[in-house]
Amino acid sequence: MTTQADSLQLLAAAPARRAGAPLIGVTGGKGGIGKSTIAANLAIALARGVRRGVAPDVLLVDCDLGLSSLDAILNFPRRRNISDAMDRRLPMRQCILRAQGGVNVLLAPRGIERFASLDTAERASLILQLNECSRARDVTILDLPAGIHADGLALAHSADYLIVVVTPDPASLADAYAVIKIAKERAAGTRIGLLVNQAPGPVAARQLTDRFAAIAKRFLEKEIEPLGWVPRDPAVSRATLARNPVVLSEPGSPAAAAIRVFAGRVSGVLETLRRERDADSSAWM
Repeated sequence: MTTQADSLQLLAAAPARRAGAPLIGVTGGKGGIGKSTIAANLAIALARGVRRGVAPDVLLVDCDLGLSSLDAILNFPRRRNISDAMDRRLPMRQCILRAQGGVNVLLAPRGIERFASLDTAERASLILQLNECSRARDVTILDLPAGIHADGLALAHSADYLIVVVTPDPASLADAYAVIKIAKERAAGTRIGLLVNQAPGPVAARQLTDRFAAIAKRFLEKEIEPLGWVPRDPAVSRATLARNPVVLSEPGSPAAAAIRVFAGRVSGVLETLRRERDADSSAWM
């Protein structure tokens, strides 16, 4: 049984994780914006080597423990998942599955009430186990719950970099602003990037990004890094229905091309994070 003291020790240790692969959180202010689709396609694009022909070892984690969706997006049967590790039936490493596109994936349970909202000790234990699983990887992508759910915020706090997905919908933008506001309050030093999904075109996407970044800088004193945009594309809908990510099912589509550009920018972020981590490690030697 985990005591309150144990829980506090776990929480203190979790954000201090700096060994192993960078953790990249993918979040958004609300559901229905294509966040999980973006996370899955990003992971595949990275695993297929978007820079210098190198195929990194990518772990994709479905962190929406109540309403998982990556199993449907990746056409996975319901098999072992994070709940098996949290209930101590299996070590977390044995819950990792190999998905299409060369991605390793940790699926979330679905429809199990007790996992819809974790207690403090469970949340901290999950973060520590994910950190451990990331050690042998090149990058870990966390598909976080949308909005300001406590589990999502705790996992976002553990991330080295946070990608916020928005659409031109005003509600999506307002909710994303709230997520960034809380993320900044909890971890002011975490870098945050913005991706515009379902954009009508490059001009509208750039204008939206510039306005959003200006508001965040003025009112939150937070720099938002532009990561690009993905167009509204019927190929994404077809891929969703086929349960085959668009970068695999229709690689020549505008959406797939835009995701590869986005993934290239994320690769640049990863290189920076690794250099910073190496410099920090050298400073302690």
